[in-house]
Amino acid sequence: LVSFRRLGFRPVGLDVSRNLAEIAAQMSDCPVVIGDLTSSPFADSSFDAAWASASLLHLRPEELPSAFLEAARIVRPLGFFFSSVKAGNGSSRVADGRLFTYYGENEWKVRLEEAGFAVLQLRTTAEDPTRRDNDKWISCVARRNSSVEGERI
Repeated sequence: LVSFRRLGFRPVGLDVSRNLAEIAAQMSDCPVVIGDLTSSPFADSSFDAAWASASLLHLRPEELPSAFLEAARIVRPLGFFFSSVKAGNGSSRVADGRLFTYYGENEWKVRLEEAGFAVLQLRTTAEDPTRRDNDKWISCVARRNSSVEGERI
């Protein structure tokens, strides 16, 4: 939020955790709304772009289509959507209870396209042994199609 604000944008955060939303709002001096990635409180076509970095990987695989459709709903036609997730297969839970779901590049691309996005750039980072987790990340920039099936007019 701080980086986007410094670049001249008017970002709005979204977090399911009230505590984290309050911290983010205080640290960024930006509005942060409490809500869910699969059902946000924003109006249709509210934003020029949406950014979901390392957040969608915490959803169960069956929740991902709803989250993508929600992103398509809140981004204006031809608006942008950035997403990043860990590359791999399956899901796991870490000691603190957080869920991590892993995806392959092609699966990520297909799921975005099914939700009404055109993938503009998709890449996977190389393994980096200098990183603590040494995970590979899929990063994707997509553009919302001019209309999305089921869109409210």
